[in-house]
Amino acid sequence: MNTSPYLKGARAMLPIMMGVIPMSVVTGVAAVNCGMTTTEALLSSVIMYAAAAQLVAYEMIGNGADMVLIFSAAIVLNLRFLLYSAGMAPHMRDAGWAKRLAGAYCLSDQAYGITMVQLQKEPKTDTARFYLGAALFMWVIYQCAAALGVFLGRSISPDLSLDFAVPLTFSALVVPLMGTPELRVAAITSAITALWFADLPGNAGFFIATFSGITAGMLFREYGKRRNGR
Repeated sequence: MNTSPYLKGARAMLPIMMGVIPMSVVTGVAAVNCGMTTTEALLSSVIMYAAAAQLVAYEMIGNGADMVLIFSAAIVLNLRFLLYSAGMAPHMRDAGWAKRLAGAYCLSDQAYGITMVQLQKEPKTDTARFYLGAALFMWVIYQCAAALGVFLGRSISPDLSLDFAVPLTFSALVVPLMGTPELRVAAITSAITALWFADLPGNAGFFIATFSGITAGMLFREYGKRRNGR
């Protein structure tokens, strides 16, 4: 009996949830602590659905920042999703408009990453359905965990140090992808560049690291092709 691609995607996300759940709980706590009501905190998680942007926005709201600045900060933090969208677009081309809309709304680092890992392992995967299964499953768990944080309220400090959860989830995503030399070169270049430019404002170091890694990987692959061709 063949397993549904949706279910495969949801199952693939299970190990990643160990890092996602603590962070989403903290977003719920932070929302209440910045002065939101329970309803506002729950709705903000559904509307924004981006942990890093949520935490920054909640902190700025608590400090009385102007809404234009809050929106601007959230947009800058989420610019990376433009890259993810470009990567997913070819795989969602034949999906209906409702699935494309749901896929765009539920796009996350983890869902995109696990889908790319799956494509490396099984190139013939029904990518659109696999991705939607992973993305929708993560959305449900994320919202439940955020709601838990909202109802726990001030009993948990929003300053609780759970930053380690995010690198752990990405480690689980990146390692399976480094099966070829050009991908290892891309990963190492991105890591070094990200550390070098970590202090740049506006999350600019992320984009520099991304394009540096892509460029290094492509150049290394072309070099390998020319060398083998000789």
